[in-house]
Amino acid sequence: MGNVESRKHERARVDIVVPWGRTAECYEMDRITSFSAGGCFLQTQRPAGRGAEVFVKFWVPQERTLRCAVRYQMEGIGMGLEFKDLSEGERQVLGGLVSDYRRAFAQ
Repeated sequence: MGNVESRKHERARVDIVVPWGRTAECYEMDRITSFSAGGCFLQTQRPAGRGAEVFVKFWVPQERTLRCAVRYQMEGIGMGLEFKDLSEGERQVLGGLVSDYRRAFAQ
């Protein structure tokens, strides 16, 4: 698990309930507690193992099911996810959302 200095993208603390799952149907509901243009932390009691593929429904700018790779997990807390296959436009939208959240919550 890298520290803040090694991150590629600015990160924001959030509290967003999202559908997610091990398949694109996303049958689980849990919270994203931080996110960036490159990934997010999903707080869940049902983490997948490191390297596993999971899916998260997100709105970038319209609803899209994002494919993610589990980069790390914290037992009993959740897992760090890396977004896969994002277009440059989607990454820019997520980056804008990160900036908006950081300003709104004065982090």
